[in-house]
Amino acid sequence: MYQLTEPEIIVEIVVTDVQAEDGNGAPIRQWALALEKDAGWSTVAAVDGASLLHPSVVRVRDDKEVNAVDVRVGQLNERCLTRGLDEEAKKPELQKSEVIRREVYTKTSKGQLVVRKLLVWQTNKDQIDPSWPAFVVHFTDYSPARSSPLKREVRTAPDAATAEGIANGIVAAQIKTGWSRV
Repeated sequence: MYQLTEPEIIVEIVVTDVQAEDGNGAPIRQWALALEKDAGWSTVAAVDGASLLHPSVVRVRDDKEVNAVDVRVGQLNERCLTRGLDEEAKKPELQKSEVIRREVYTKTSKGQLVVRKLLVWQTNKDQIDPSWPAFVVHFTDYSPARSSPLKREVRTAPDAATAEGIANGIVAAQIKTGWSRV
């Protein structure tokens, strides 16, 4: 849909408003990006930011260069209070996910092996970054005879009991007679 490039041109924009908080008073979160010569663009962390409402380009600024003096993110604080603009975005140390439940079921249908898998894991990342779910339930249904052989269902859960309930519901609905747990 879009491709990020190295900044080379500075433009002056006009906006109808700058918004630093959502309708509930929570800060608007944006992804901080890093550009590395060899690796290209990568996400660093979600940081407090702002949304520019109805931006329009006014002109190209040939009198400015791409540097921290001519292009200052601090200009946002002249329009609205945006917390943490001067803080360096640091990639958080995320813990590894932990598999809670893994089940594989098979059966032979029309001479071909059909496989269904259930996987439940705890991300261990939700306390560091609230955009991560606490638990994930993933169900895979592979049947080579179907027109689209692979079907997947992914559901998130806020706690272990909810994840277990979702997993049990999927197994009850999808694993009927003729399936063998392997």
